[in-house]
Amino acid sequence: MHKQHSDQVKSIVDLANEEKKILSEHLEKIEKFEVDFTNEQSQLQQALKNIDISEDKSSQYIDTEFDRIIVCFQDRRKIYRDNIYLRQDNLKNINSSLNKCLEEGRCVLTLNDFAALAQSKAIIEKMNNLEVESVEYQHQTQLTDSVQVDISIQKIFEMISTFGTIWKPPTPSFVEHKCKANVVDFDIKWEPIESNPSITAYVYRGLETKYLLQDLKPSTSYILRLYACNRNTFGDAAHLEMTTLNLDLDDWVLSMSSTYTNPQVPVENTRKSLLDGQYTTGAGTNSGNEWIQATFPYPVPVASVTIGPLHKSNWGPQYGNGGTLQYSYDNNNWTTVGTIAYVAMQQQKIEIGKVTAQYWRLFHHSWLCTSSFIFKET
Repeated sequence: MHKQHSDQVKSIVDLANEEKKILSEHLEKIEKFEVDFTNEQSQLQQALKNIDISEDKSSQYIDTEFDRIIVCFQDRRKIYRDNIYLRQDNLKNINSSLNKCLEEGRCVLTLNDFAALAQSKAIIEKMNNLEVESVEYQHQTQLTDSVQVDISIQKIFEMISTFGTIWKPPTPSFVEHKCKANVVDFDIKWEPIESNPSITAYVYRGLETKYLLQDLKPSTSYILRLYACNRNTFGDAAHLEMTTLNLDLDDWVLSMSSTYTNPQVPVENTRKSLLDGQYTTGAGTNSGNEWIQATFPYPVPVASVTIGPLHKSNWGPQYGNGGTLQYSYDNNNWTTVGTIAYVAMQQQKIEIGKVTAQYWRLFHHSWLCTSSFIFKET
């Protein structure tokens, strides 16, 4: 009877030791999971920070391009955050169960053999379930912690084609008091535009805020349209109506360096006498650095100038030959475009191509005369 009781006690001790050994092995596994999940918790916190960082960076780009895309990205970020929050909740639940099992397991190890034998099976079953749950958790799909912004130009064009222009440049504004109309051109100026995105060009000319519109017809009204653009996107047009000036090449003022005023040989020295086509009327100067000048009210296009010798008393071709035809933009700096080569009783037509200037003159270093000073556009 005593021996039977001894054998029974021995088998219980052995069984309890075996159960404790198994329990210790499970504790080691659970402790490893606890470390892994603590690291996972830190990684999830960092993932949330990464989402915030990516939100700041991507928003700077998105907000400048397409406001409506922000809503899509905000929804996507919410999904990412919700997934991480859900993963955090699951992780908290698993960690809570792990901690509880660890406490219970450690407590069983301190019990006597009979108590340990009674509780260890239930604890081991819980730990087996937790191991399975922990392994399944670790094999879950990797969570995304950033929202990438990568929109191709083709996609942008498709969006614009489908939904219309999302952003368009502001309308430019002419500086009307600085816009100047001439006979065959307009000198146009407008205010610069500051915008985000920036303006890449104005129609007509790059990023400059001025333009000389040339080759227009005199005495003609035009409506100008000015656009600001960003790549292929154009804003609304600014409008300005302007009229080119009248072209009257007989409308000029005569001035001379000096006037020949011998009462015995009177010279008219008038604009009218230079336009009548007569060789016996015209203008003449004294001797020196002399000039006979035509000043228009504004710059005019000139293709040719016709002059001629004055035949009156002792005046003749010799009083001008070797002189020059000149023009100026400012009545100070002069450009020579022809040489005076009079022939008796013949007009000389000096072809100059096409020059637009306000000031024109004949210049000579001696006596100077002409019976004609006729300007032509063609």
